[in-house]
Amino acid sequence: MVRVAKALFYLSFFFLMLILFFPKENLYYFAHKQLISEGVLVSADTLREKPTSLELSNTKIYFEKIELANISTSDILLLGFYNHLEFDDIVLSTLSNGFLPPHITHAELSYSLLHPLEVFIKADGDFGKIEGSYNLQTREISIRLYASKRMLREYKNGLKIFKKLQKGEYLYEKAL
Repeated sequence: MVRVAKALFYLSFFFLMLILFFPKENLYYFAHKQLISEGVLVSADTLREKPTSLELSNTKIYFEKIELANISTSDILLLGFYNHLEFDDIVLSTLSNGFLPPHITHAELSYSLLHPLEVFIKADGDFGKIEGSYNLQTREISIRLYASKRMLREYKNGLKIFKKLQKGEYLYEKAL
């Protein structure tokens, strides 16, 4: 029993040290290089390494040299068994003006080994609230939108891709 406890302690200590001393900035630059090959450029003013995560400030996202969004702060937590990306104060480019309100207050993406085939999505903004998931195996996305009054009133074009479920609740499902 003592050997098992000792082995679990050493294993836990090893994982804790791996998480604390993992080169998070290098992982960011690796992902940056991979995204550039897909035509996506992520440009952050500052990178700050925290003990368990990486914080990006004033991030701009471009696709094919067209600016898509500005993100005030991003927090990236990568533990392997649980990964979580958090974005605050997102302003979309003017390309989305006819379809979505330009301000997203908060957005989250999370992945866990408890659900190894799903990436979960949550967001709040001027459009209302979004909850959804992306299936990694079938490449299907499912998004449930709880539309705000502003979204219902001013952005009806953006609601056309959604299927109406109830008053103010919409569903978008698509295989990518």
